[in-house]
Amino acid sequence: MQDTRKTKKQLIQELVALYQMRQTGATQHREITMSSPQGTVTWWSYRVSALTRVATGNGFLIVGTDITAQKATERVLRQQDRIMQKLQAESAVDLARQVFLAQST
Repeated sequence: MQDTRKTKKQLIQELVALYQMRQTGATQHREITMSSPQGTVTWWSYRVSALTRVATGNGFLIVGTDITAQKATERVLRQQDRIMQKLQAESAVDLARQVFLAQST
């Protein structure tokens, strides 16, 4: 399980990114994990956009999406891909062995 605690360096980097975004107007995208008090871990994708010159002043618009199911699916696909690559490698070795045996007889 991934450690979701942030170091001081990571927090400073995120604050600098927010400051730069506010200056440039660029949208930032992040993926984070959050843990509930019960230990349930959820993945979130969020985009932060700077809002400037609005009636109430400057601010940020944050849109978050729960991507826990997507991350679980990606993990399963990576596992299946590793299995498929292993099977392909084993098949290639087996085929080479068969060709060698056929040629040597």
